[in-house]
Amino acid sequence: MYRLRESSLAAANKTHPLIQIQQLSKRYARSAEYALRDVSVNVYPGDYVGLIGANGSGKTTLIKLVVNFLRPTSGQILIEGTSNLEAEKRRLGYVPEIQEGLENFTPQELLTLAGRLSGLSAHQAWRRCQELLAFIGLEDQKEELLAGFSKGMIQRVQLGIALVHQPDILLLDEPLSGLDPDGQRQMLNLLQALPARAMLYASHRLEAVEQLCNRVLVLRNGQLAAEIGGEDLKKSIFLLQAPLQAAQVLKGFAQLKWEIAPRSEQEAEFQLLSDGEAFQTVLATLKEQGIPVRRIRSRSILEHYYLKYVQQ
Repeated sequence: MYRLRESSLAAANKTHPLIQIQQLSKRYARSAEYALRDVSVNVYPGDYVGLIGANGSGKTTLIKLVVNFLRPTSGQILIEGTSNLEAEKRRLGYVPEIQEGLENFTPQELLTLAGRLSGLSAHQAWRRCQELLAFIGLEDQKEELLAGFSKGMIQRVQLGIALVHQPDILLLDEPLSGLDPDGQRQMLNLLQALPARAMLYASHRLEAVEQLCNRVLVLRNGQLAAEIGGEDLKKSIFLLQAPLQAAQVLKGFAQLKWEIAPRSEQEAEFQLLSDGEAFQTVLATLKEQGIPVRRIRSRSILEHYYLKYVQQ
């Protein structure tokens, strides 16, 4: 795959947030309910932040507020410490779920125009266009109309447009929606190949979020219900049914996070947050102490939170 040669945020100051979202709320006109309520989060250089939640949970509203397509009802957004989002738009790249009106243009026309609109000279815009065509894999289709493109090809063009001005922050709203498996794979490969930057990535596809993001926010009814990050994203939820005395064994694992839900006077269901290796150690210890395990189930940490807050 062609790799972009551009500036990277890899060496940026990761203690200073690029985006500060402070007690942000949004209520649309003639709506009694808030689309977003009292959300606060910081996004740092190198953060790939996933947004998951049901339809109407506030994912798209949050992204559109950061892009300054919407104005908040209360709260504020700071980009590099300033609340003048319009002045900071050059730092943002935006890939919407749906973009109409591109059908009668070619990728080369759209990328060159985007370059010119971002302030590049005609020569610079042409060179940037050729580089991005190579990156998104559409050099051979650069003079074809988008009217004949698949949804996946159109999304790759939109990604190229978002990258023309080398933004520090990339915002993606359901970029895999409507794509076939091959289109999803190609889009994810492109996103993973990008030089380090900050990213807000809204999606229903948990496996893609797990693959791409290092932090995940769970939105529910416009509110921030949970945040998962760091090593926890690499772990799974293990559910096991065992006698109550298994609790004494689990207490011996100081770093293990677990909960107990009694099912009878003798048995309980234990919920453990663990990686596979540590869980195998737990099972071996239970076996050594003669404590039988009746049933074992597992799911990813994101699936657990999705079921808990989204499909509740």
